[in-house]
Amino acid sequence: MPTNQQTIPQSDVDQENLSELESALDASRSPSSEAAHAVSLKDTLRLSVHEGSVPRTTHLLEVEKASPQHLRHETVASNTSVDLLEVLTRFGYDPDAPGAQNTGEQGRRLIDYPEVLRSDAVVTWLVARGVSLDRGQEDYAVVPMPPPLLETAAQFSSRATFSLLREKGAKLGGRTLHLAVQFAAAIKADPSVSPTTAFPGFDPSKKWASDRKRMSEMLPYLVDELRLDVNAMDIERENAPTGHYGTPLCYAVYSNAAAVVKWLLSKGADPRSGDANQRADAKRLASALGADKCLSAFQEWQESTTSD
Repeated sequence: MPTNQQTIPQSDVDQENLSELESALDASRSPSSEAAHAVSLKDTLRLSVHEGSVPRTTHLLEVEKASPQHLRHETVASNTSVDLLEVLTRFGYDPDAPGAQNTGEQGRRLIDYPEVLRSDAVVTWLVARGVSLDRGQEDYAVVPMPPPLLETAAQFSSRATFSLLREKGAKLGGRTLHLAVQFAAAIKADPSVSPTTAFPGFDPSKKWASDRKRMSEMLPYLVDELRLDVNAMDIERENAPTGHYGTPLCYAVYSNAAAVVKWLLSKGADPRSGDANQRADAKRLASALGADKCLSAFQEWQESTTSD
């Protein structure tokens, strides 16, 4: 950083007061270095976009002539909105441009980010704009990058948004159900409870409460309507890489999520299908992991199947 560059005070950047923002930017100007001011302007725009401030972003683009070309999608995704995107795209930001492969973006576009997929309004806006939806690898790779869009949407989108993306050509990935199960298991969702039914002790202010309700609708949709295979292996190879556990049931076992395990069993999941390394069935995996709640669920399942 140039020694004559002045830093814009954080308090000035955090406020919506545009006169204070102008003062802060003026203070960053140096007669001897326009380059220093350009760096300050660039950083201020990045922070304003990251915080989702439409007034500040508009001012920086319209009055200060900042350029959005350097913005990463991950910055735009953090607190994005339709209003913010309207402003950014008007000044040249392209939400459909692939991110650099040699950065954390790894070829992802704006719509690939979970924060974006959580917003029905933003996704609808992007789809209407004609962004690419059918990317992702046809043959499943260990870590496809970018992953097929519906593989991410199954974890973070509403059912309505997932359906819209699928209708417009987005691809199902090799682990669409597996990753949805993994997320549902991690947040202790219960897909056997209807999302239209009040959860016992449901408090919308509690962490993961809305996600639990959303996943209680997503998993039945994937299995009952899309008919995704509850016994499908995630990858067909002898030595599975880290993070690949086998069947959806094994993904639930790793989080000791008994409610998800019971639901999968009720949908025909077979605990004897084995994990991705072909070393253990889901019951043995639960035993190895000390997943006591899952072991109890398997015991109940075994007793019910033998009695039938």
